[in-house]
Amino acid sequence: MMPTFTAMFNLSINRIGPLALFGYQENDPAVQSLRQVAYFTVGYLPYYEFLSCAVCICANGYSSFRFMNVGTFSKNFRIVMIATNIMISCVALIRPICFLVPEESYMLKTNNYLLIFTMYSLGFINQVCVLIFDVKYIIIGFERRMAFKNRATYEYSQDGTTIRVFCGIVCTLLLMATAKVGLFLKLRDLPPDLALHKAFMLDSDFATWVFCHTIAVAGWVYGFQTVHELSRRANQTRHTGSLTESFTVKEILNVIKVIKPVIHAYIVVMVIAFTIVMLMLPCIYTGVMDESDMYYQAIVTFEYALLDTYNVFASCYMVWNFKPLRRALKQDITSCFRKKCFSVEVEPESVEKYSAMQGTDLYFEQLTKSWKLDAHMK
Repeated sequence: MMPTFTAMFNLSINRIGPLALFGYQENDPAVQSLRQVAYFTVGYLPYYEFLSCAVCICANGYSSFRFMNVGTFSKNFRIVMIATNIMISCVALIRPICFLVPEESYMLKTNNYLLIFTMYSLGFINQVCVLIFDVKYIIIGFERRMAFKNRATYEYSQDGTTIRVFCGIVCTLLLMATAKVGLFLKLRDLPPDLALHKAFMLDSDFATWVFCHTIAVAGWVYGFQTVHELSRRANQTRHTGSLTESFTVKEILNVIKVIKPVIHAYIVVMVIAFTIVMLMLPCIYTGVMDESDMYYQAIVTFEYALLDTYNVFASCYMVWNFKPLRRALKQDITSCFRKKCFSVEVEPESVEKYSAMQGTDLYFEQLTKSWKLDAHMK
């Protein structure tokens, strides 16, 4: 029995779908089974996207809050991580909203201009956020390269090169999304509603969808190459520089240790997604599938669900494996259940009553004890 919830979706009826390429007919069992899977995908996976969105927002929100106060990592790295985490969380939130709201409710003939503006604005933001996710590892990789290149001064310098490059990439992606809007609204001879939908909704245009996959693969290649190159070079120079250089190199190695498994997991997503795109190409260009087709929407929804699953893994993995974040998380959890107790603490001895030399010795003695305590906790 077919589910009844699909009536809420504005999807054209294609009863055979991609199996038409292989000569299948509507009543074949394989066609019926594939159609049931497509119904299930478009009916339920958007709600899974909302669930994963909640997890990502919690994990990314917590990590962003803690990153602001963690002095272990450089300022530029913290800014890049916070900004990309926030933008990636937007994808998991906005995309299911755009998918579940029926297209008929914001067509031009409804004159509901507030909803029209809201939906297409959300679609535009989603496009930009997806593109930022695609180049995420390019941004992080560039920041780590700059940290290694300027390791002698990176810890305390105010060099804004990384932030300027990050802002430049975001502005470039905004211009690309704007150019796509102009292309569909001015140069393509399409009905107004269809032109708006293809211009602002990312997955409503297959060519844009393929372009995003290509950018994502390029971003992964750059990130993968950067991580392995920096790992090799950092290990070679770890004990050959000044104390400041050694600190920066150690930070780079700590970040790479966490990022490397996440990048390796990303290749699984890329292989599945790119394989799907390659299988969709003949279906799109032979006419057995189009962007308003239920099977097309099911495939796109599956890819978003796959991406959201990866984001949940990456977000939670990084919170747990970045040691300062894990330590803060444990302390926060413990403080929630800690019983009120009375303790006698010895106030740290003030250095004001000592001479400059004695105060310096006392400071470094306390700092050494703190490092030993941190090393023991790790």
